[in-house]
Amino acid sequence: MKKILEVNNVGLSYSMGKGNFEVIDKVSFNVYENEFLTIVGPSGCGKSSLIRIISGLLEPTRGEVVYRRRKVNGPQMGMSMV
Repeated sequence: MKKILEVNNVGLSYSMGKGNFEVIDKVSFNVYENEFLTIVGPSGCGKSSLIRIISGLLEPTRGEVVYRRRKVNGPQMGMSMV
């Protein structure tokens, strides 16, 4: 199967007051053509932040996202969020 999305060691943290707040830490997975992916978890665990990173609306603190063999550096054609 053809790989269409790579999420490689993605992390996101925010500076708050005297320290950093880790929202996402070391998330990695691949999505292949004709697969269906669901991201689940409790409120506030970083699901929406991860989706924003994947779609290019938010820059990760570390790691990278590759969509159709191109590094995601901003909003991507052919990708949407519901």
